[in-house]
Amino acid sequence: MKEVSIAQYTIALLELFEAEGRNLKKEVVKTGVLLGFIFLGFSILFVSVIFLLWGIYSFFITIMSPAWAGVSISGICFIIAVMIFGIVKWQKQ
Repeated sequence: MKEVSIAQYTIALLELFEAEGRNLKKEVVKTGVLLGFIFLGFSILFVSVIFLLWGIYSFFITIMSPAWAGVSISGICFIIAVMIFGIVKWQKQ
């Protein structure tokens, strides 16, 4: 078996740290880009839900008073939120 000096061992260890550091940097950047796309997707989804609710509200004010249309929309949102939280609680168990 070949003897390895402390200097060679140190150089090999530093080269390993350098390679792992490059890999870590690449993965951190990749994760950051993916998180940015996820944030963008959720932002667009949020805006589309707002426009959907606004459209339903606009439809409701043609058949009822604006106050009742607002109450109806808030009731629909409340029911959907309770259903979503119920699903999350059920899946958590």
